[in-house]
Amino acid sequence: MDTGIFVLSEKKYKQIDTVENWPKKFSLYGSASDGMVYRYFKTGYFHGLPKPEANKISTKVGMINRHGKWFVITKFIFSYPSFNIFSHKGRNFGEAVEIDINNEDLALVSLKNKPSFAGAKPMSHIKQGYSNTIEMRYGT
Repeated sequence: MDTGIFVLSEKKYKQIDTVENWPKKFSLYGSASDGMVYRYFKTGYFHGLPKPEANKISTKVGMINRHGKWFVITKFIFSYPSFNIFSHKGRNFGEAVEIDINNEDLALVSLKNKPSFAGAKPMSHIKQGYSNTIEMRYGT
C-alpha cells in the first residue's frame, strides 16, 4: 500500500503526493495495440486472515468456477483507482474481490464495494461507491 499525502480544506481531502513503499513495476496485459498497462505487485496468498504487516492491506478474494474444470490462478488484475480501503482496530483491509471464471478463456474480476473483513469501516478520505469489473482473457 502506498502512502498518500493529503491536505484538508473545508472538510475535504485533496491528495497532493504519494510516497511509494515499493519500486514501481508495470506490465502490459493484452497486445500493444489494444492492451492495458497495469502496475504490478506480487504477494502471497493465505487461507485465513494473515498477520498484520506495516504498509500492507489484506484483501479477501473469492472465486466462482462456472466452467467446472480445475484452474490454477497465478495472477489477476483490477482497477486500482476504483479500489476502496477500509479500517478496523488499526488494521487496513482492501475491498472484497471476486473472480468469476466463465470458461478457460474468460474470467471477470469484480470489485464488490464492501470490506474484506466484517465490521471494517471505510477510510474517510477514500471515495466509496465505485464498482468495477475487468475482463481477463486467456494470455492475460
